[in-house]
Amino acid sequence: MKKIINNPDQFVDEMVEGILLAHPDQVKTPGDDRRVLVRADSPAPGRVGIVTGGGSGHLPLFKGYVGKGLCSGVAIGNVFSSPSVQQCADAAKAVDGGAGVLFLYGNYGGDVFNFDLAVDLLELDGIETRTVLGCDDVASQPKERAKDRRGVAGIFFAYKAAGAAAERGDSLDEVAAVAQKVVDNTATMGVGLSPTILPTTGAASFDLPEGEMEIGIGIHGEPGIHRGPLGTADEIADQILDSVIPDLGLGEGVWPSSSTASAPRPSKSSTCSTAAPTRGSRNSASSSNAATSANTRRPSKWPAPRSRCSRSTTSSSNSSTPPPSPRSSGRHDNAFTRTHPAHSGFDDAAHRVLGRTA
Repeated sequence: MKKIINNPDQFVDEMVEGILLAHPDQVKTPGDDRRVLVRADSPAPGRVGIVTGGGSGHLPLFKGYVGKGLCSGVAIGNVFSSPSVQQCADAAKAVDGGAGVLFLYGNYGGDVFNFDLAVDLLELDGIETRTVLGCDDVASQPKERAKDRRGVAGIFFAYKAAGAAAERGDSLDEVAAVAQKVVDNTATMGVGLSPTILPTTGAASFDLPEGEMEIGIGIHGEPGIHRGPLGTADEIADQILDSVIPDLGLGEGVWPSSSTASAPRPSKSSTCSTAAPTRGSRNSASSSNAATSANTRRPSKWPAPRSRCSRSTTSSSNSSTPPPSPRSSGRHDNAFTRTHPAHSGFDDAAHRVLGRTA
């Protein structure tokens, strides 16, 4: 193991200490526990708090997204380990300004369990919560089980959109709706080139031979959908997009407004990102056409994704099933989507992310 660290058991605490020393104007610890970080101006009266969290070792997740227009606080555990129930609750209490707290984090069993128990503790203190889970990894579950997918890089977009909504004064339900809308329209897939090494053990968490890569691998080393020789950048991009584009139901697209109608249409290669939210609500008819040429560019040496991750070319945007309603408890199964006039700005931002001219 080649890592520039001191004592592996103190790795996380020393990392947090460095962040606090470097950015005292942006973040602080509300108590003695360094594993709980919040915005320096927390709590802000009347502003919805947004708390994220999870295991360490994913920088800039999760600590790097605490700040203005992003998350209000974070609770972290050891490397690849969930934060404790008390740490999750302490982070929420520290950012609660009376408008409630949104828990926004990735869909992993330990994190869900501990954040849900924190919801119970916060209810006793009269703090209202909502929960939205990032579940963007298309390699982890098929489309019909999208709510069970892992949350990876796509949660960044939810941080940004929900953080902006909270900053402008939206209510707790509105902030949660913005976050859920982004999650529902985000798809990602990862590529692994080498195994992770835990500082405390010094051993690789899995085996990946030299010169090979793994498509669809999880951020903790969870198995992907294909292993093979390392491909070129174009080959890897094609393999990923062959899954992401149909999953999102992306087609040729519809321009968001008349102001962009005269702008030059971007090439296909610039119309989507492997971790980008798509335009409109889940019931938008404009996104019903899936990409028709997604499979035509796959190099012959690449096999199709495994059957458990196969994708329908029909977008979920055609579904007539309404989204579930929020529950007052704030547990993870209360994630929901609603349409609100104030959300139109996020749709335009999504188009800019997708490469369209604003």
